[in-house]
Amino acid sequence: MSSMMITQVPLRISLLGGGTDLPEFFSKYGSGETLGFAFNSYTTLIAERIYFNESLKYRLSYRVNEDVYNIKDIKHPIFKYILSNFPLPGQYHISSKSAIPSGSGVGSSSSFTVALYDLVHRIRDINLSNFELAAAAVDIERLQLREAGGFQDQYLVSHPGLNSLKFRSNSDVSVCPIPFNSAVKTLNDHLYLLHTNIVRVASYIESSKIIPIDDFNDLVDLARTGKEMLLNDSFLISDFSKLITESWIIKRSLSSNISNSEVDFLVKLLIDHEVFGVKLCGAGAGGVLLVIAEADIIERITKKYSLNFLKIGIDFNGIRRF
Repeated sequence: MSSMMITQVPLRISLLGGGTDLPEFFSKYGSGETLGFAFNSYTTLIAERIYFNESLKYRLSYRVNEDVYNIKDIKHPIFKYILSNFPLPGQYHISSKSAIPSGSGVGSSSSFTVALYDLVHRIRDINLSNFELAAAAVDIERLQLREAGGFQDQYLVSHPGLNSLKFRSNSDVSVCPIPFNSAVKTLNDHLYLLHTNIVRVASYIESSKIIPIDDFNDLVDLARTGKEMLLNDSFLISDFSKLITESWIIKRSLSSNISNSEVDFLVKLLIDHEVFGVKLCGAGAGGVLLVIAEADIIERITKKYSLNFLKIGIDFNGIRRF
């Protein structure tokens, strides 16, 4: 094995159906359905062998550095769970970095979990499929660590491109890729992120959501309609974007913790300046806004308000390994 191994896992954007992937609702109401994609920003994990240092077993670098000899002393819960259950031979420095901060609503926790699980198994000379990685990440985050949240993030970050996901009452998950076509290209050309400069804790917000069955069904219908639009040769970005804005209106109503005056101000500003569609990503309350718009509209808003938009694109390659 090489003395250094790297795994890069994309972050994700949920377009439609978010909330219907929460097990407490799809197990109660029936099948949930979401539509989303991995995009071209990544969680990167690097594992390097450490030699001639008997004072530590792992050096873990993320927002802080942890030098530990006993695994039970690890503070980071995901590091601790994975390294406790899949210990590595020898000593390692494992570092994590991402261009977009955690708490932004783009699936960074699941991206990290998938990357670490993949990296540890590669060091142990075990190769796992995308689906196996996603299922393991769901088990770790939702069942073992009991972090509140849905099942879509783990599958979206593990699978390249744009995907439709279905969640059945028995917790069975299916992944249906949307083939690259003119509609997907058009969508890809109009995707931007805008950070609200608010970082939040997703699990707290997710646990506060109450989704009535009518809203659940409406969110599922929006995801199905969006999928049908993307498979249609007569795709119109303006019509598709209306679904995005409509889903945000429903999502906003699910909990008083999902929005706030700063988010509402930005959403209204963007709609008033004729973007096609806008929604807050992730659980809510902060993080990034997904904005679907023409480039000249984004340029005009940027000049007028000095806002910092990030042009993103769908990642069609998936997990990268070095």
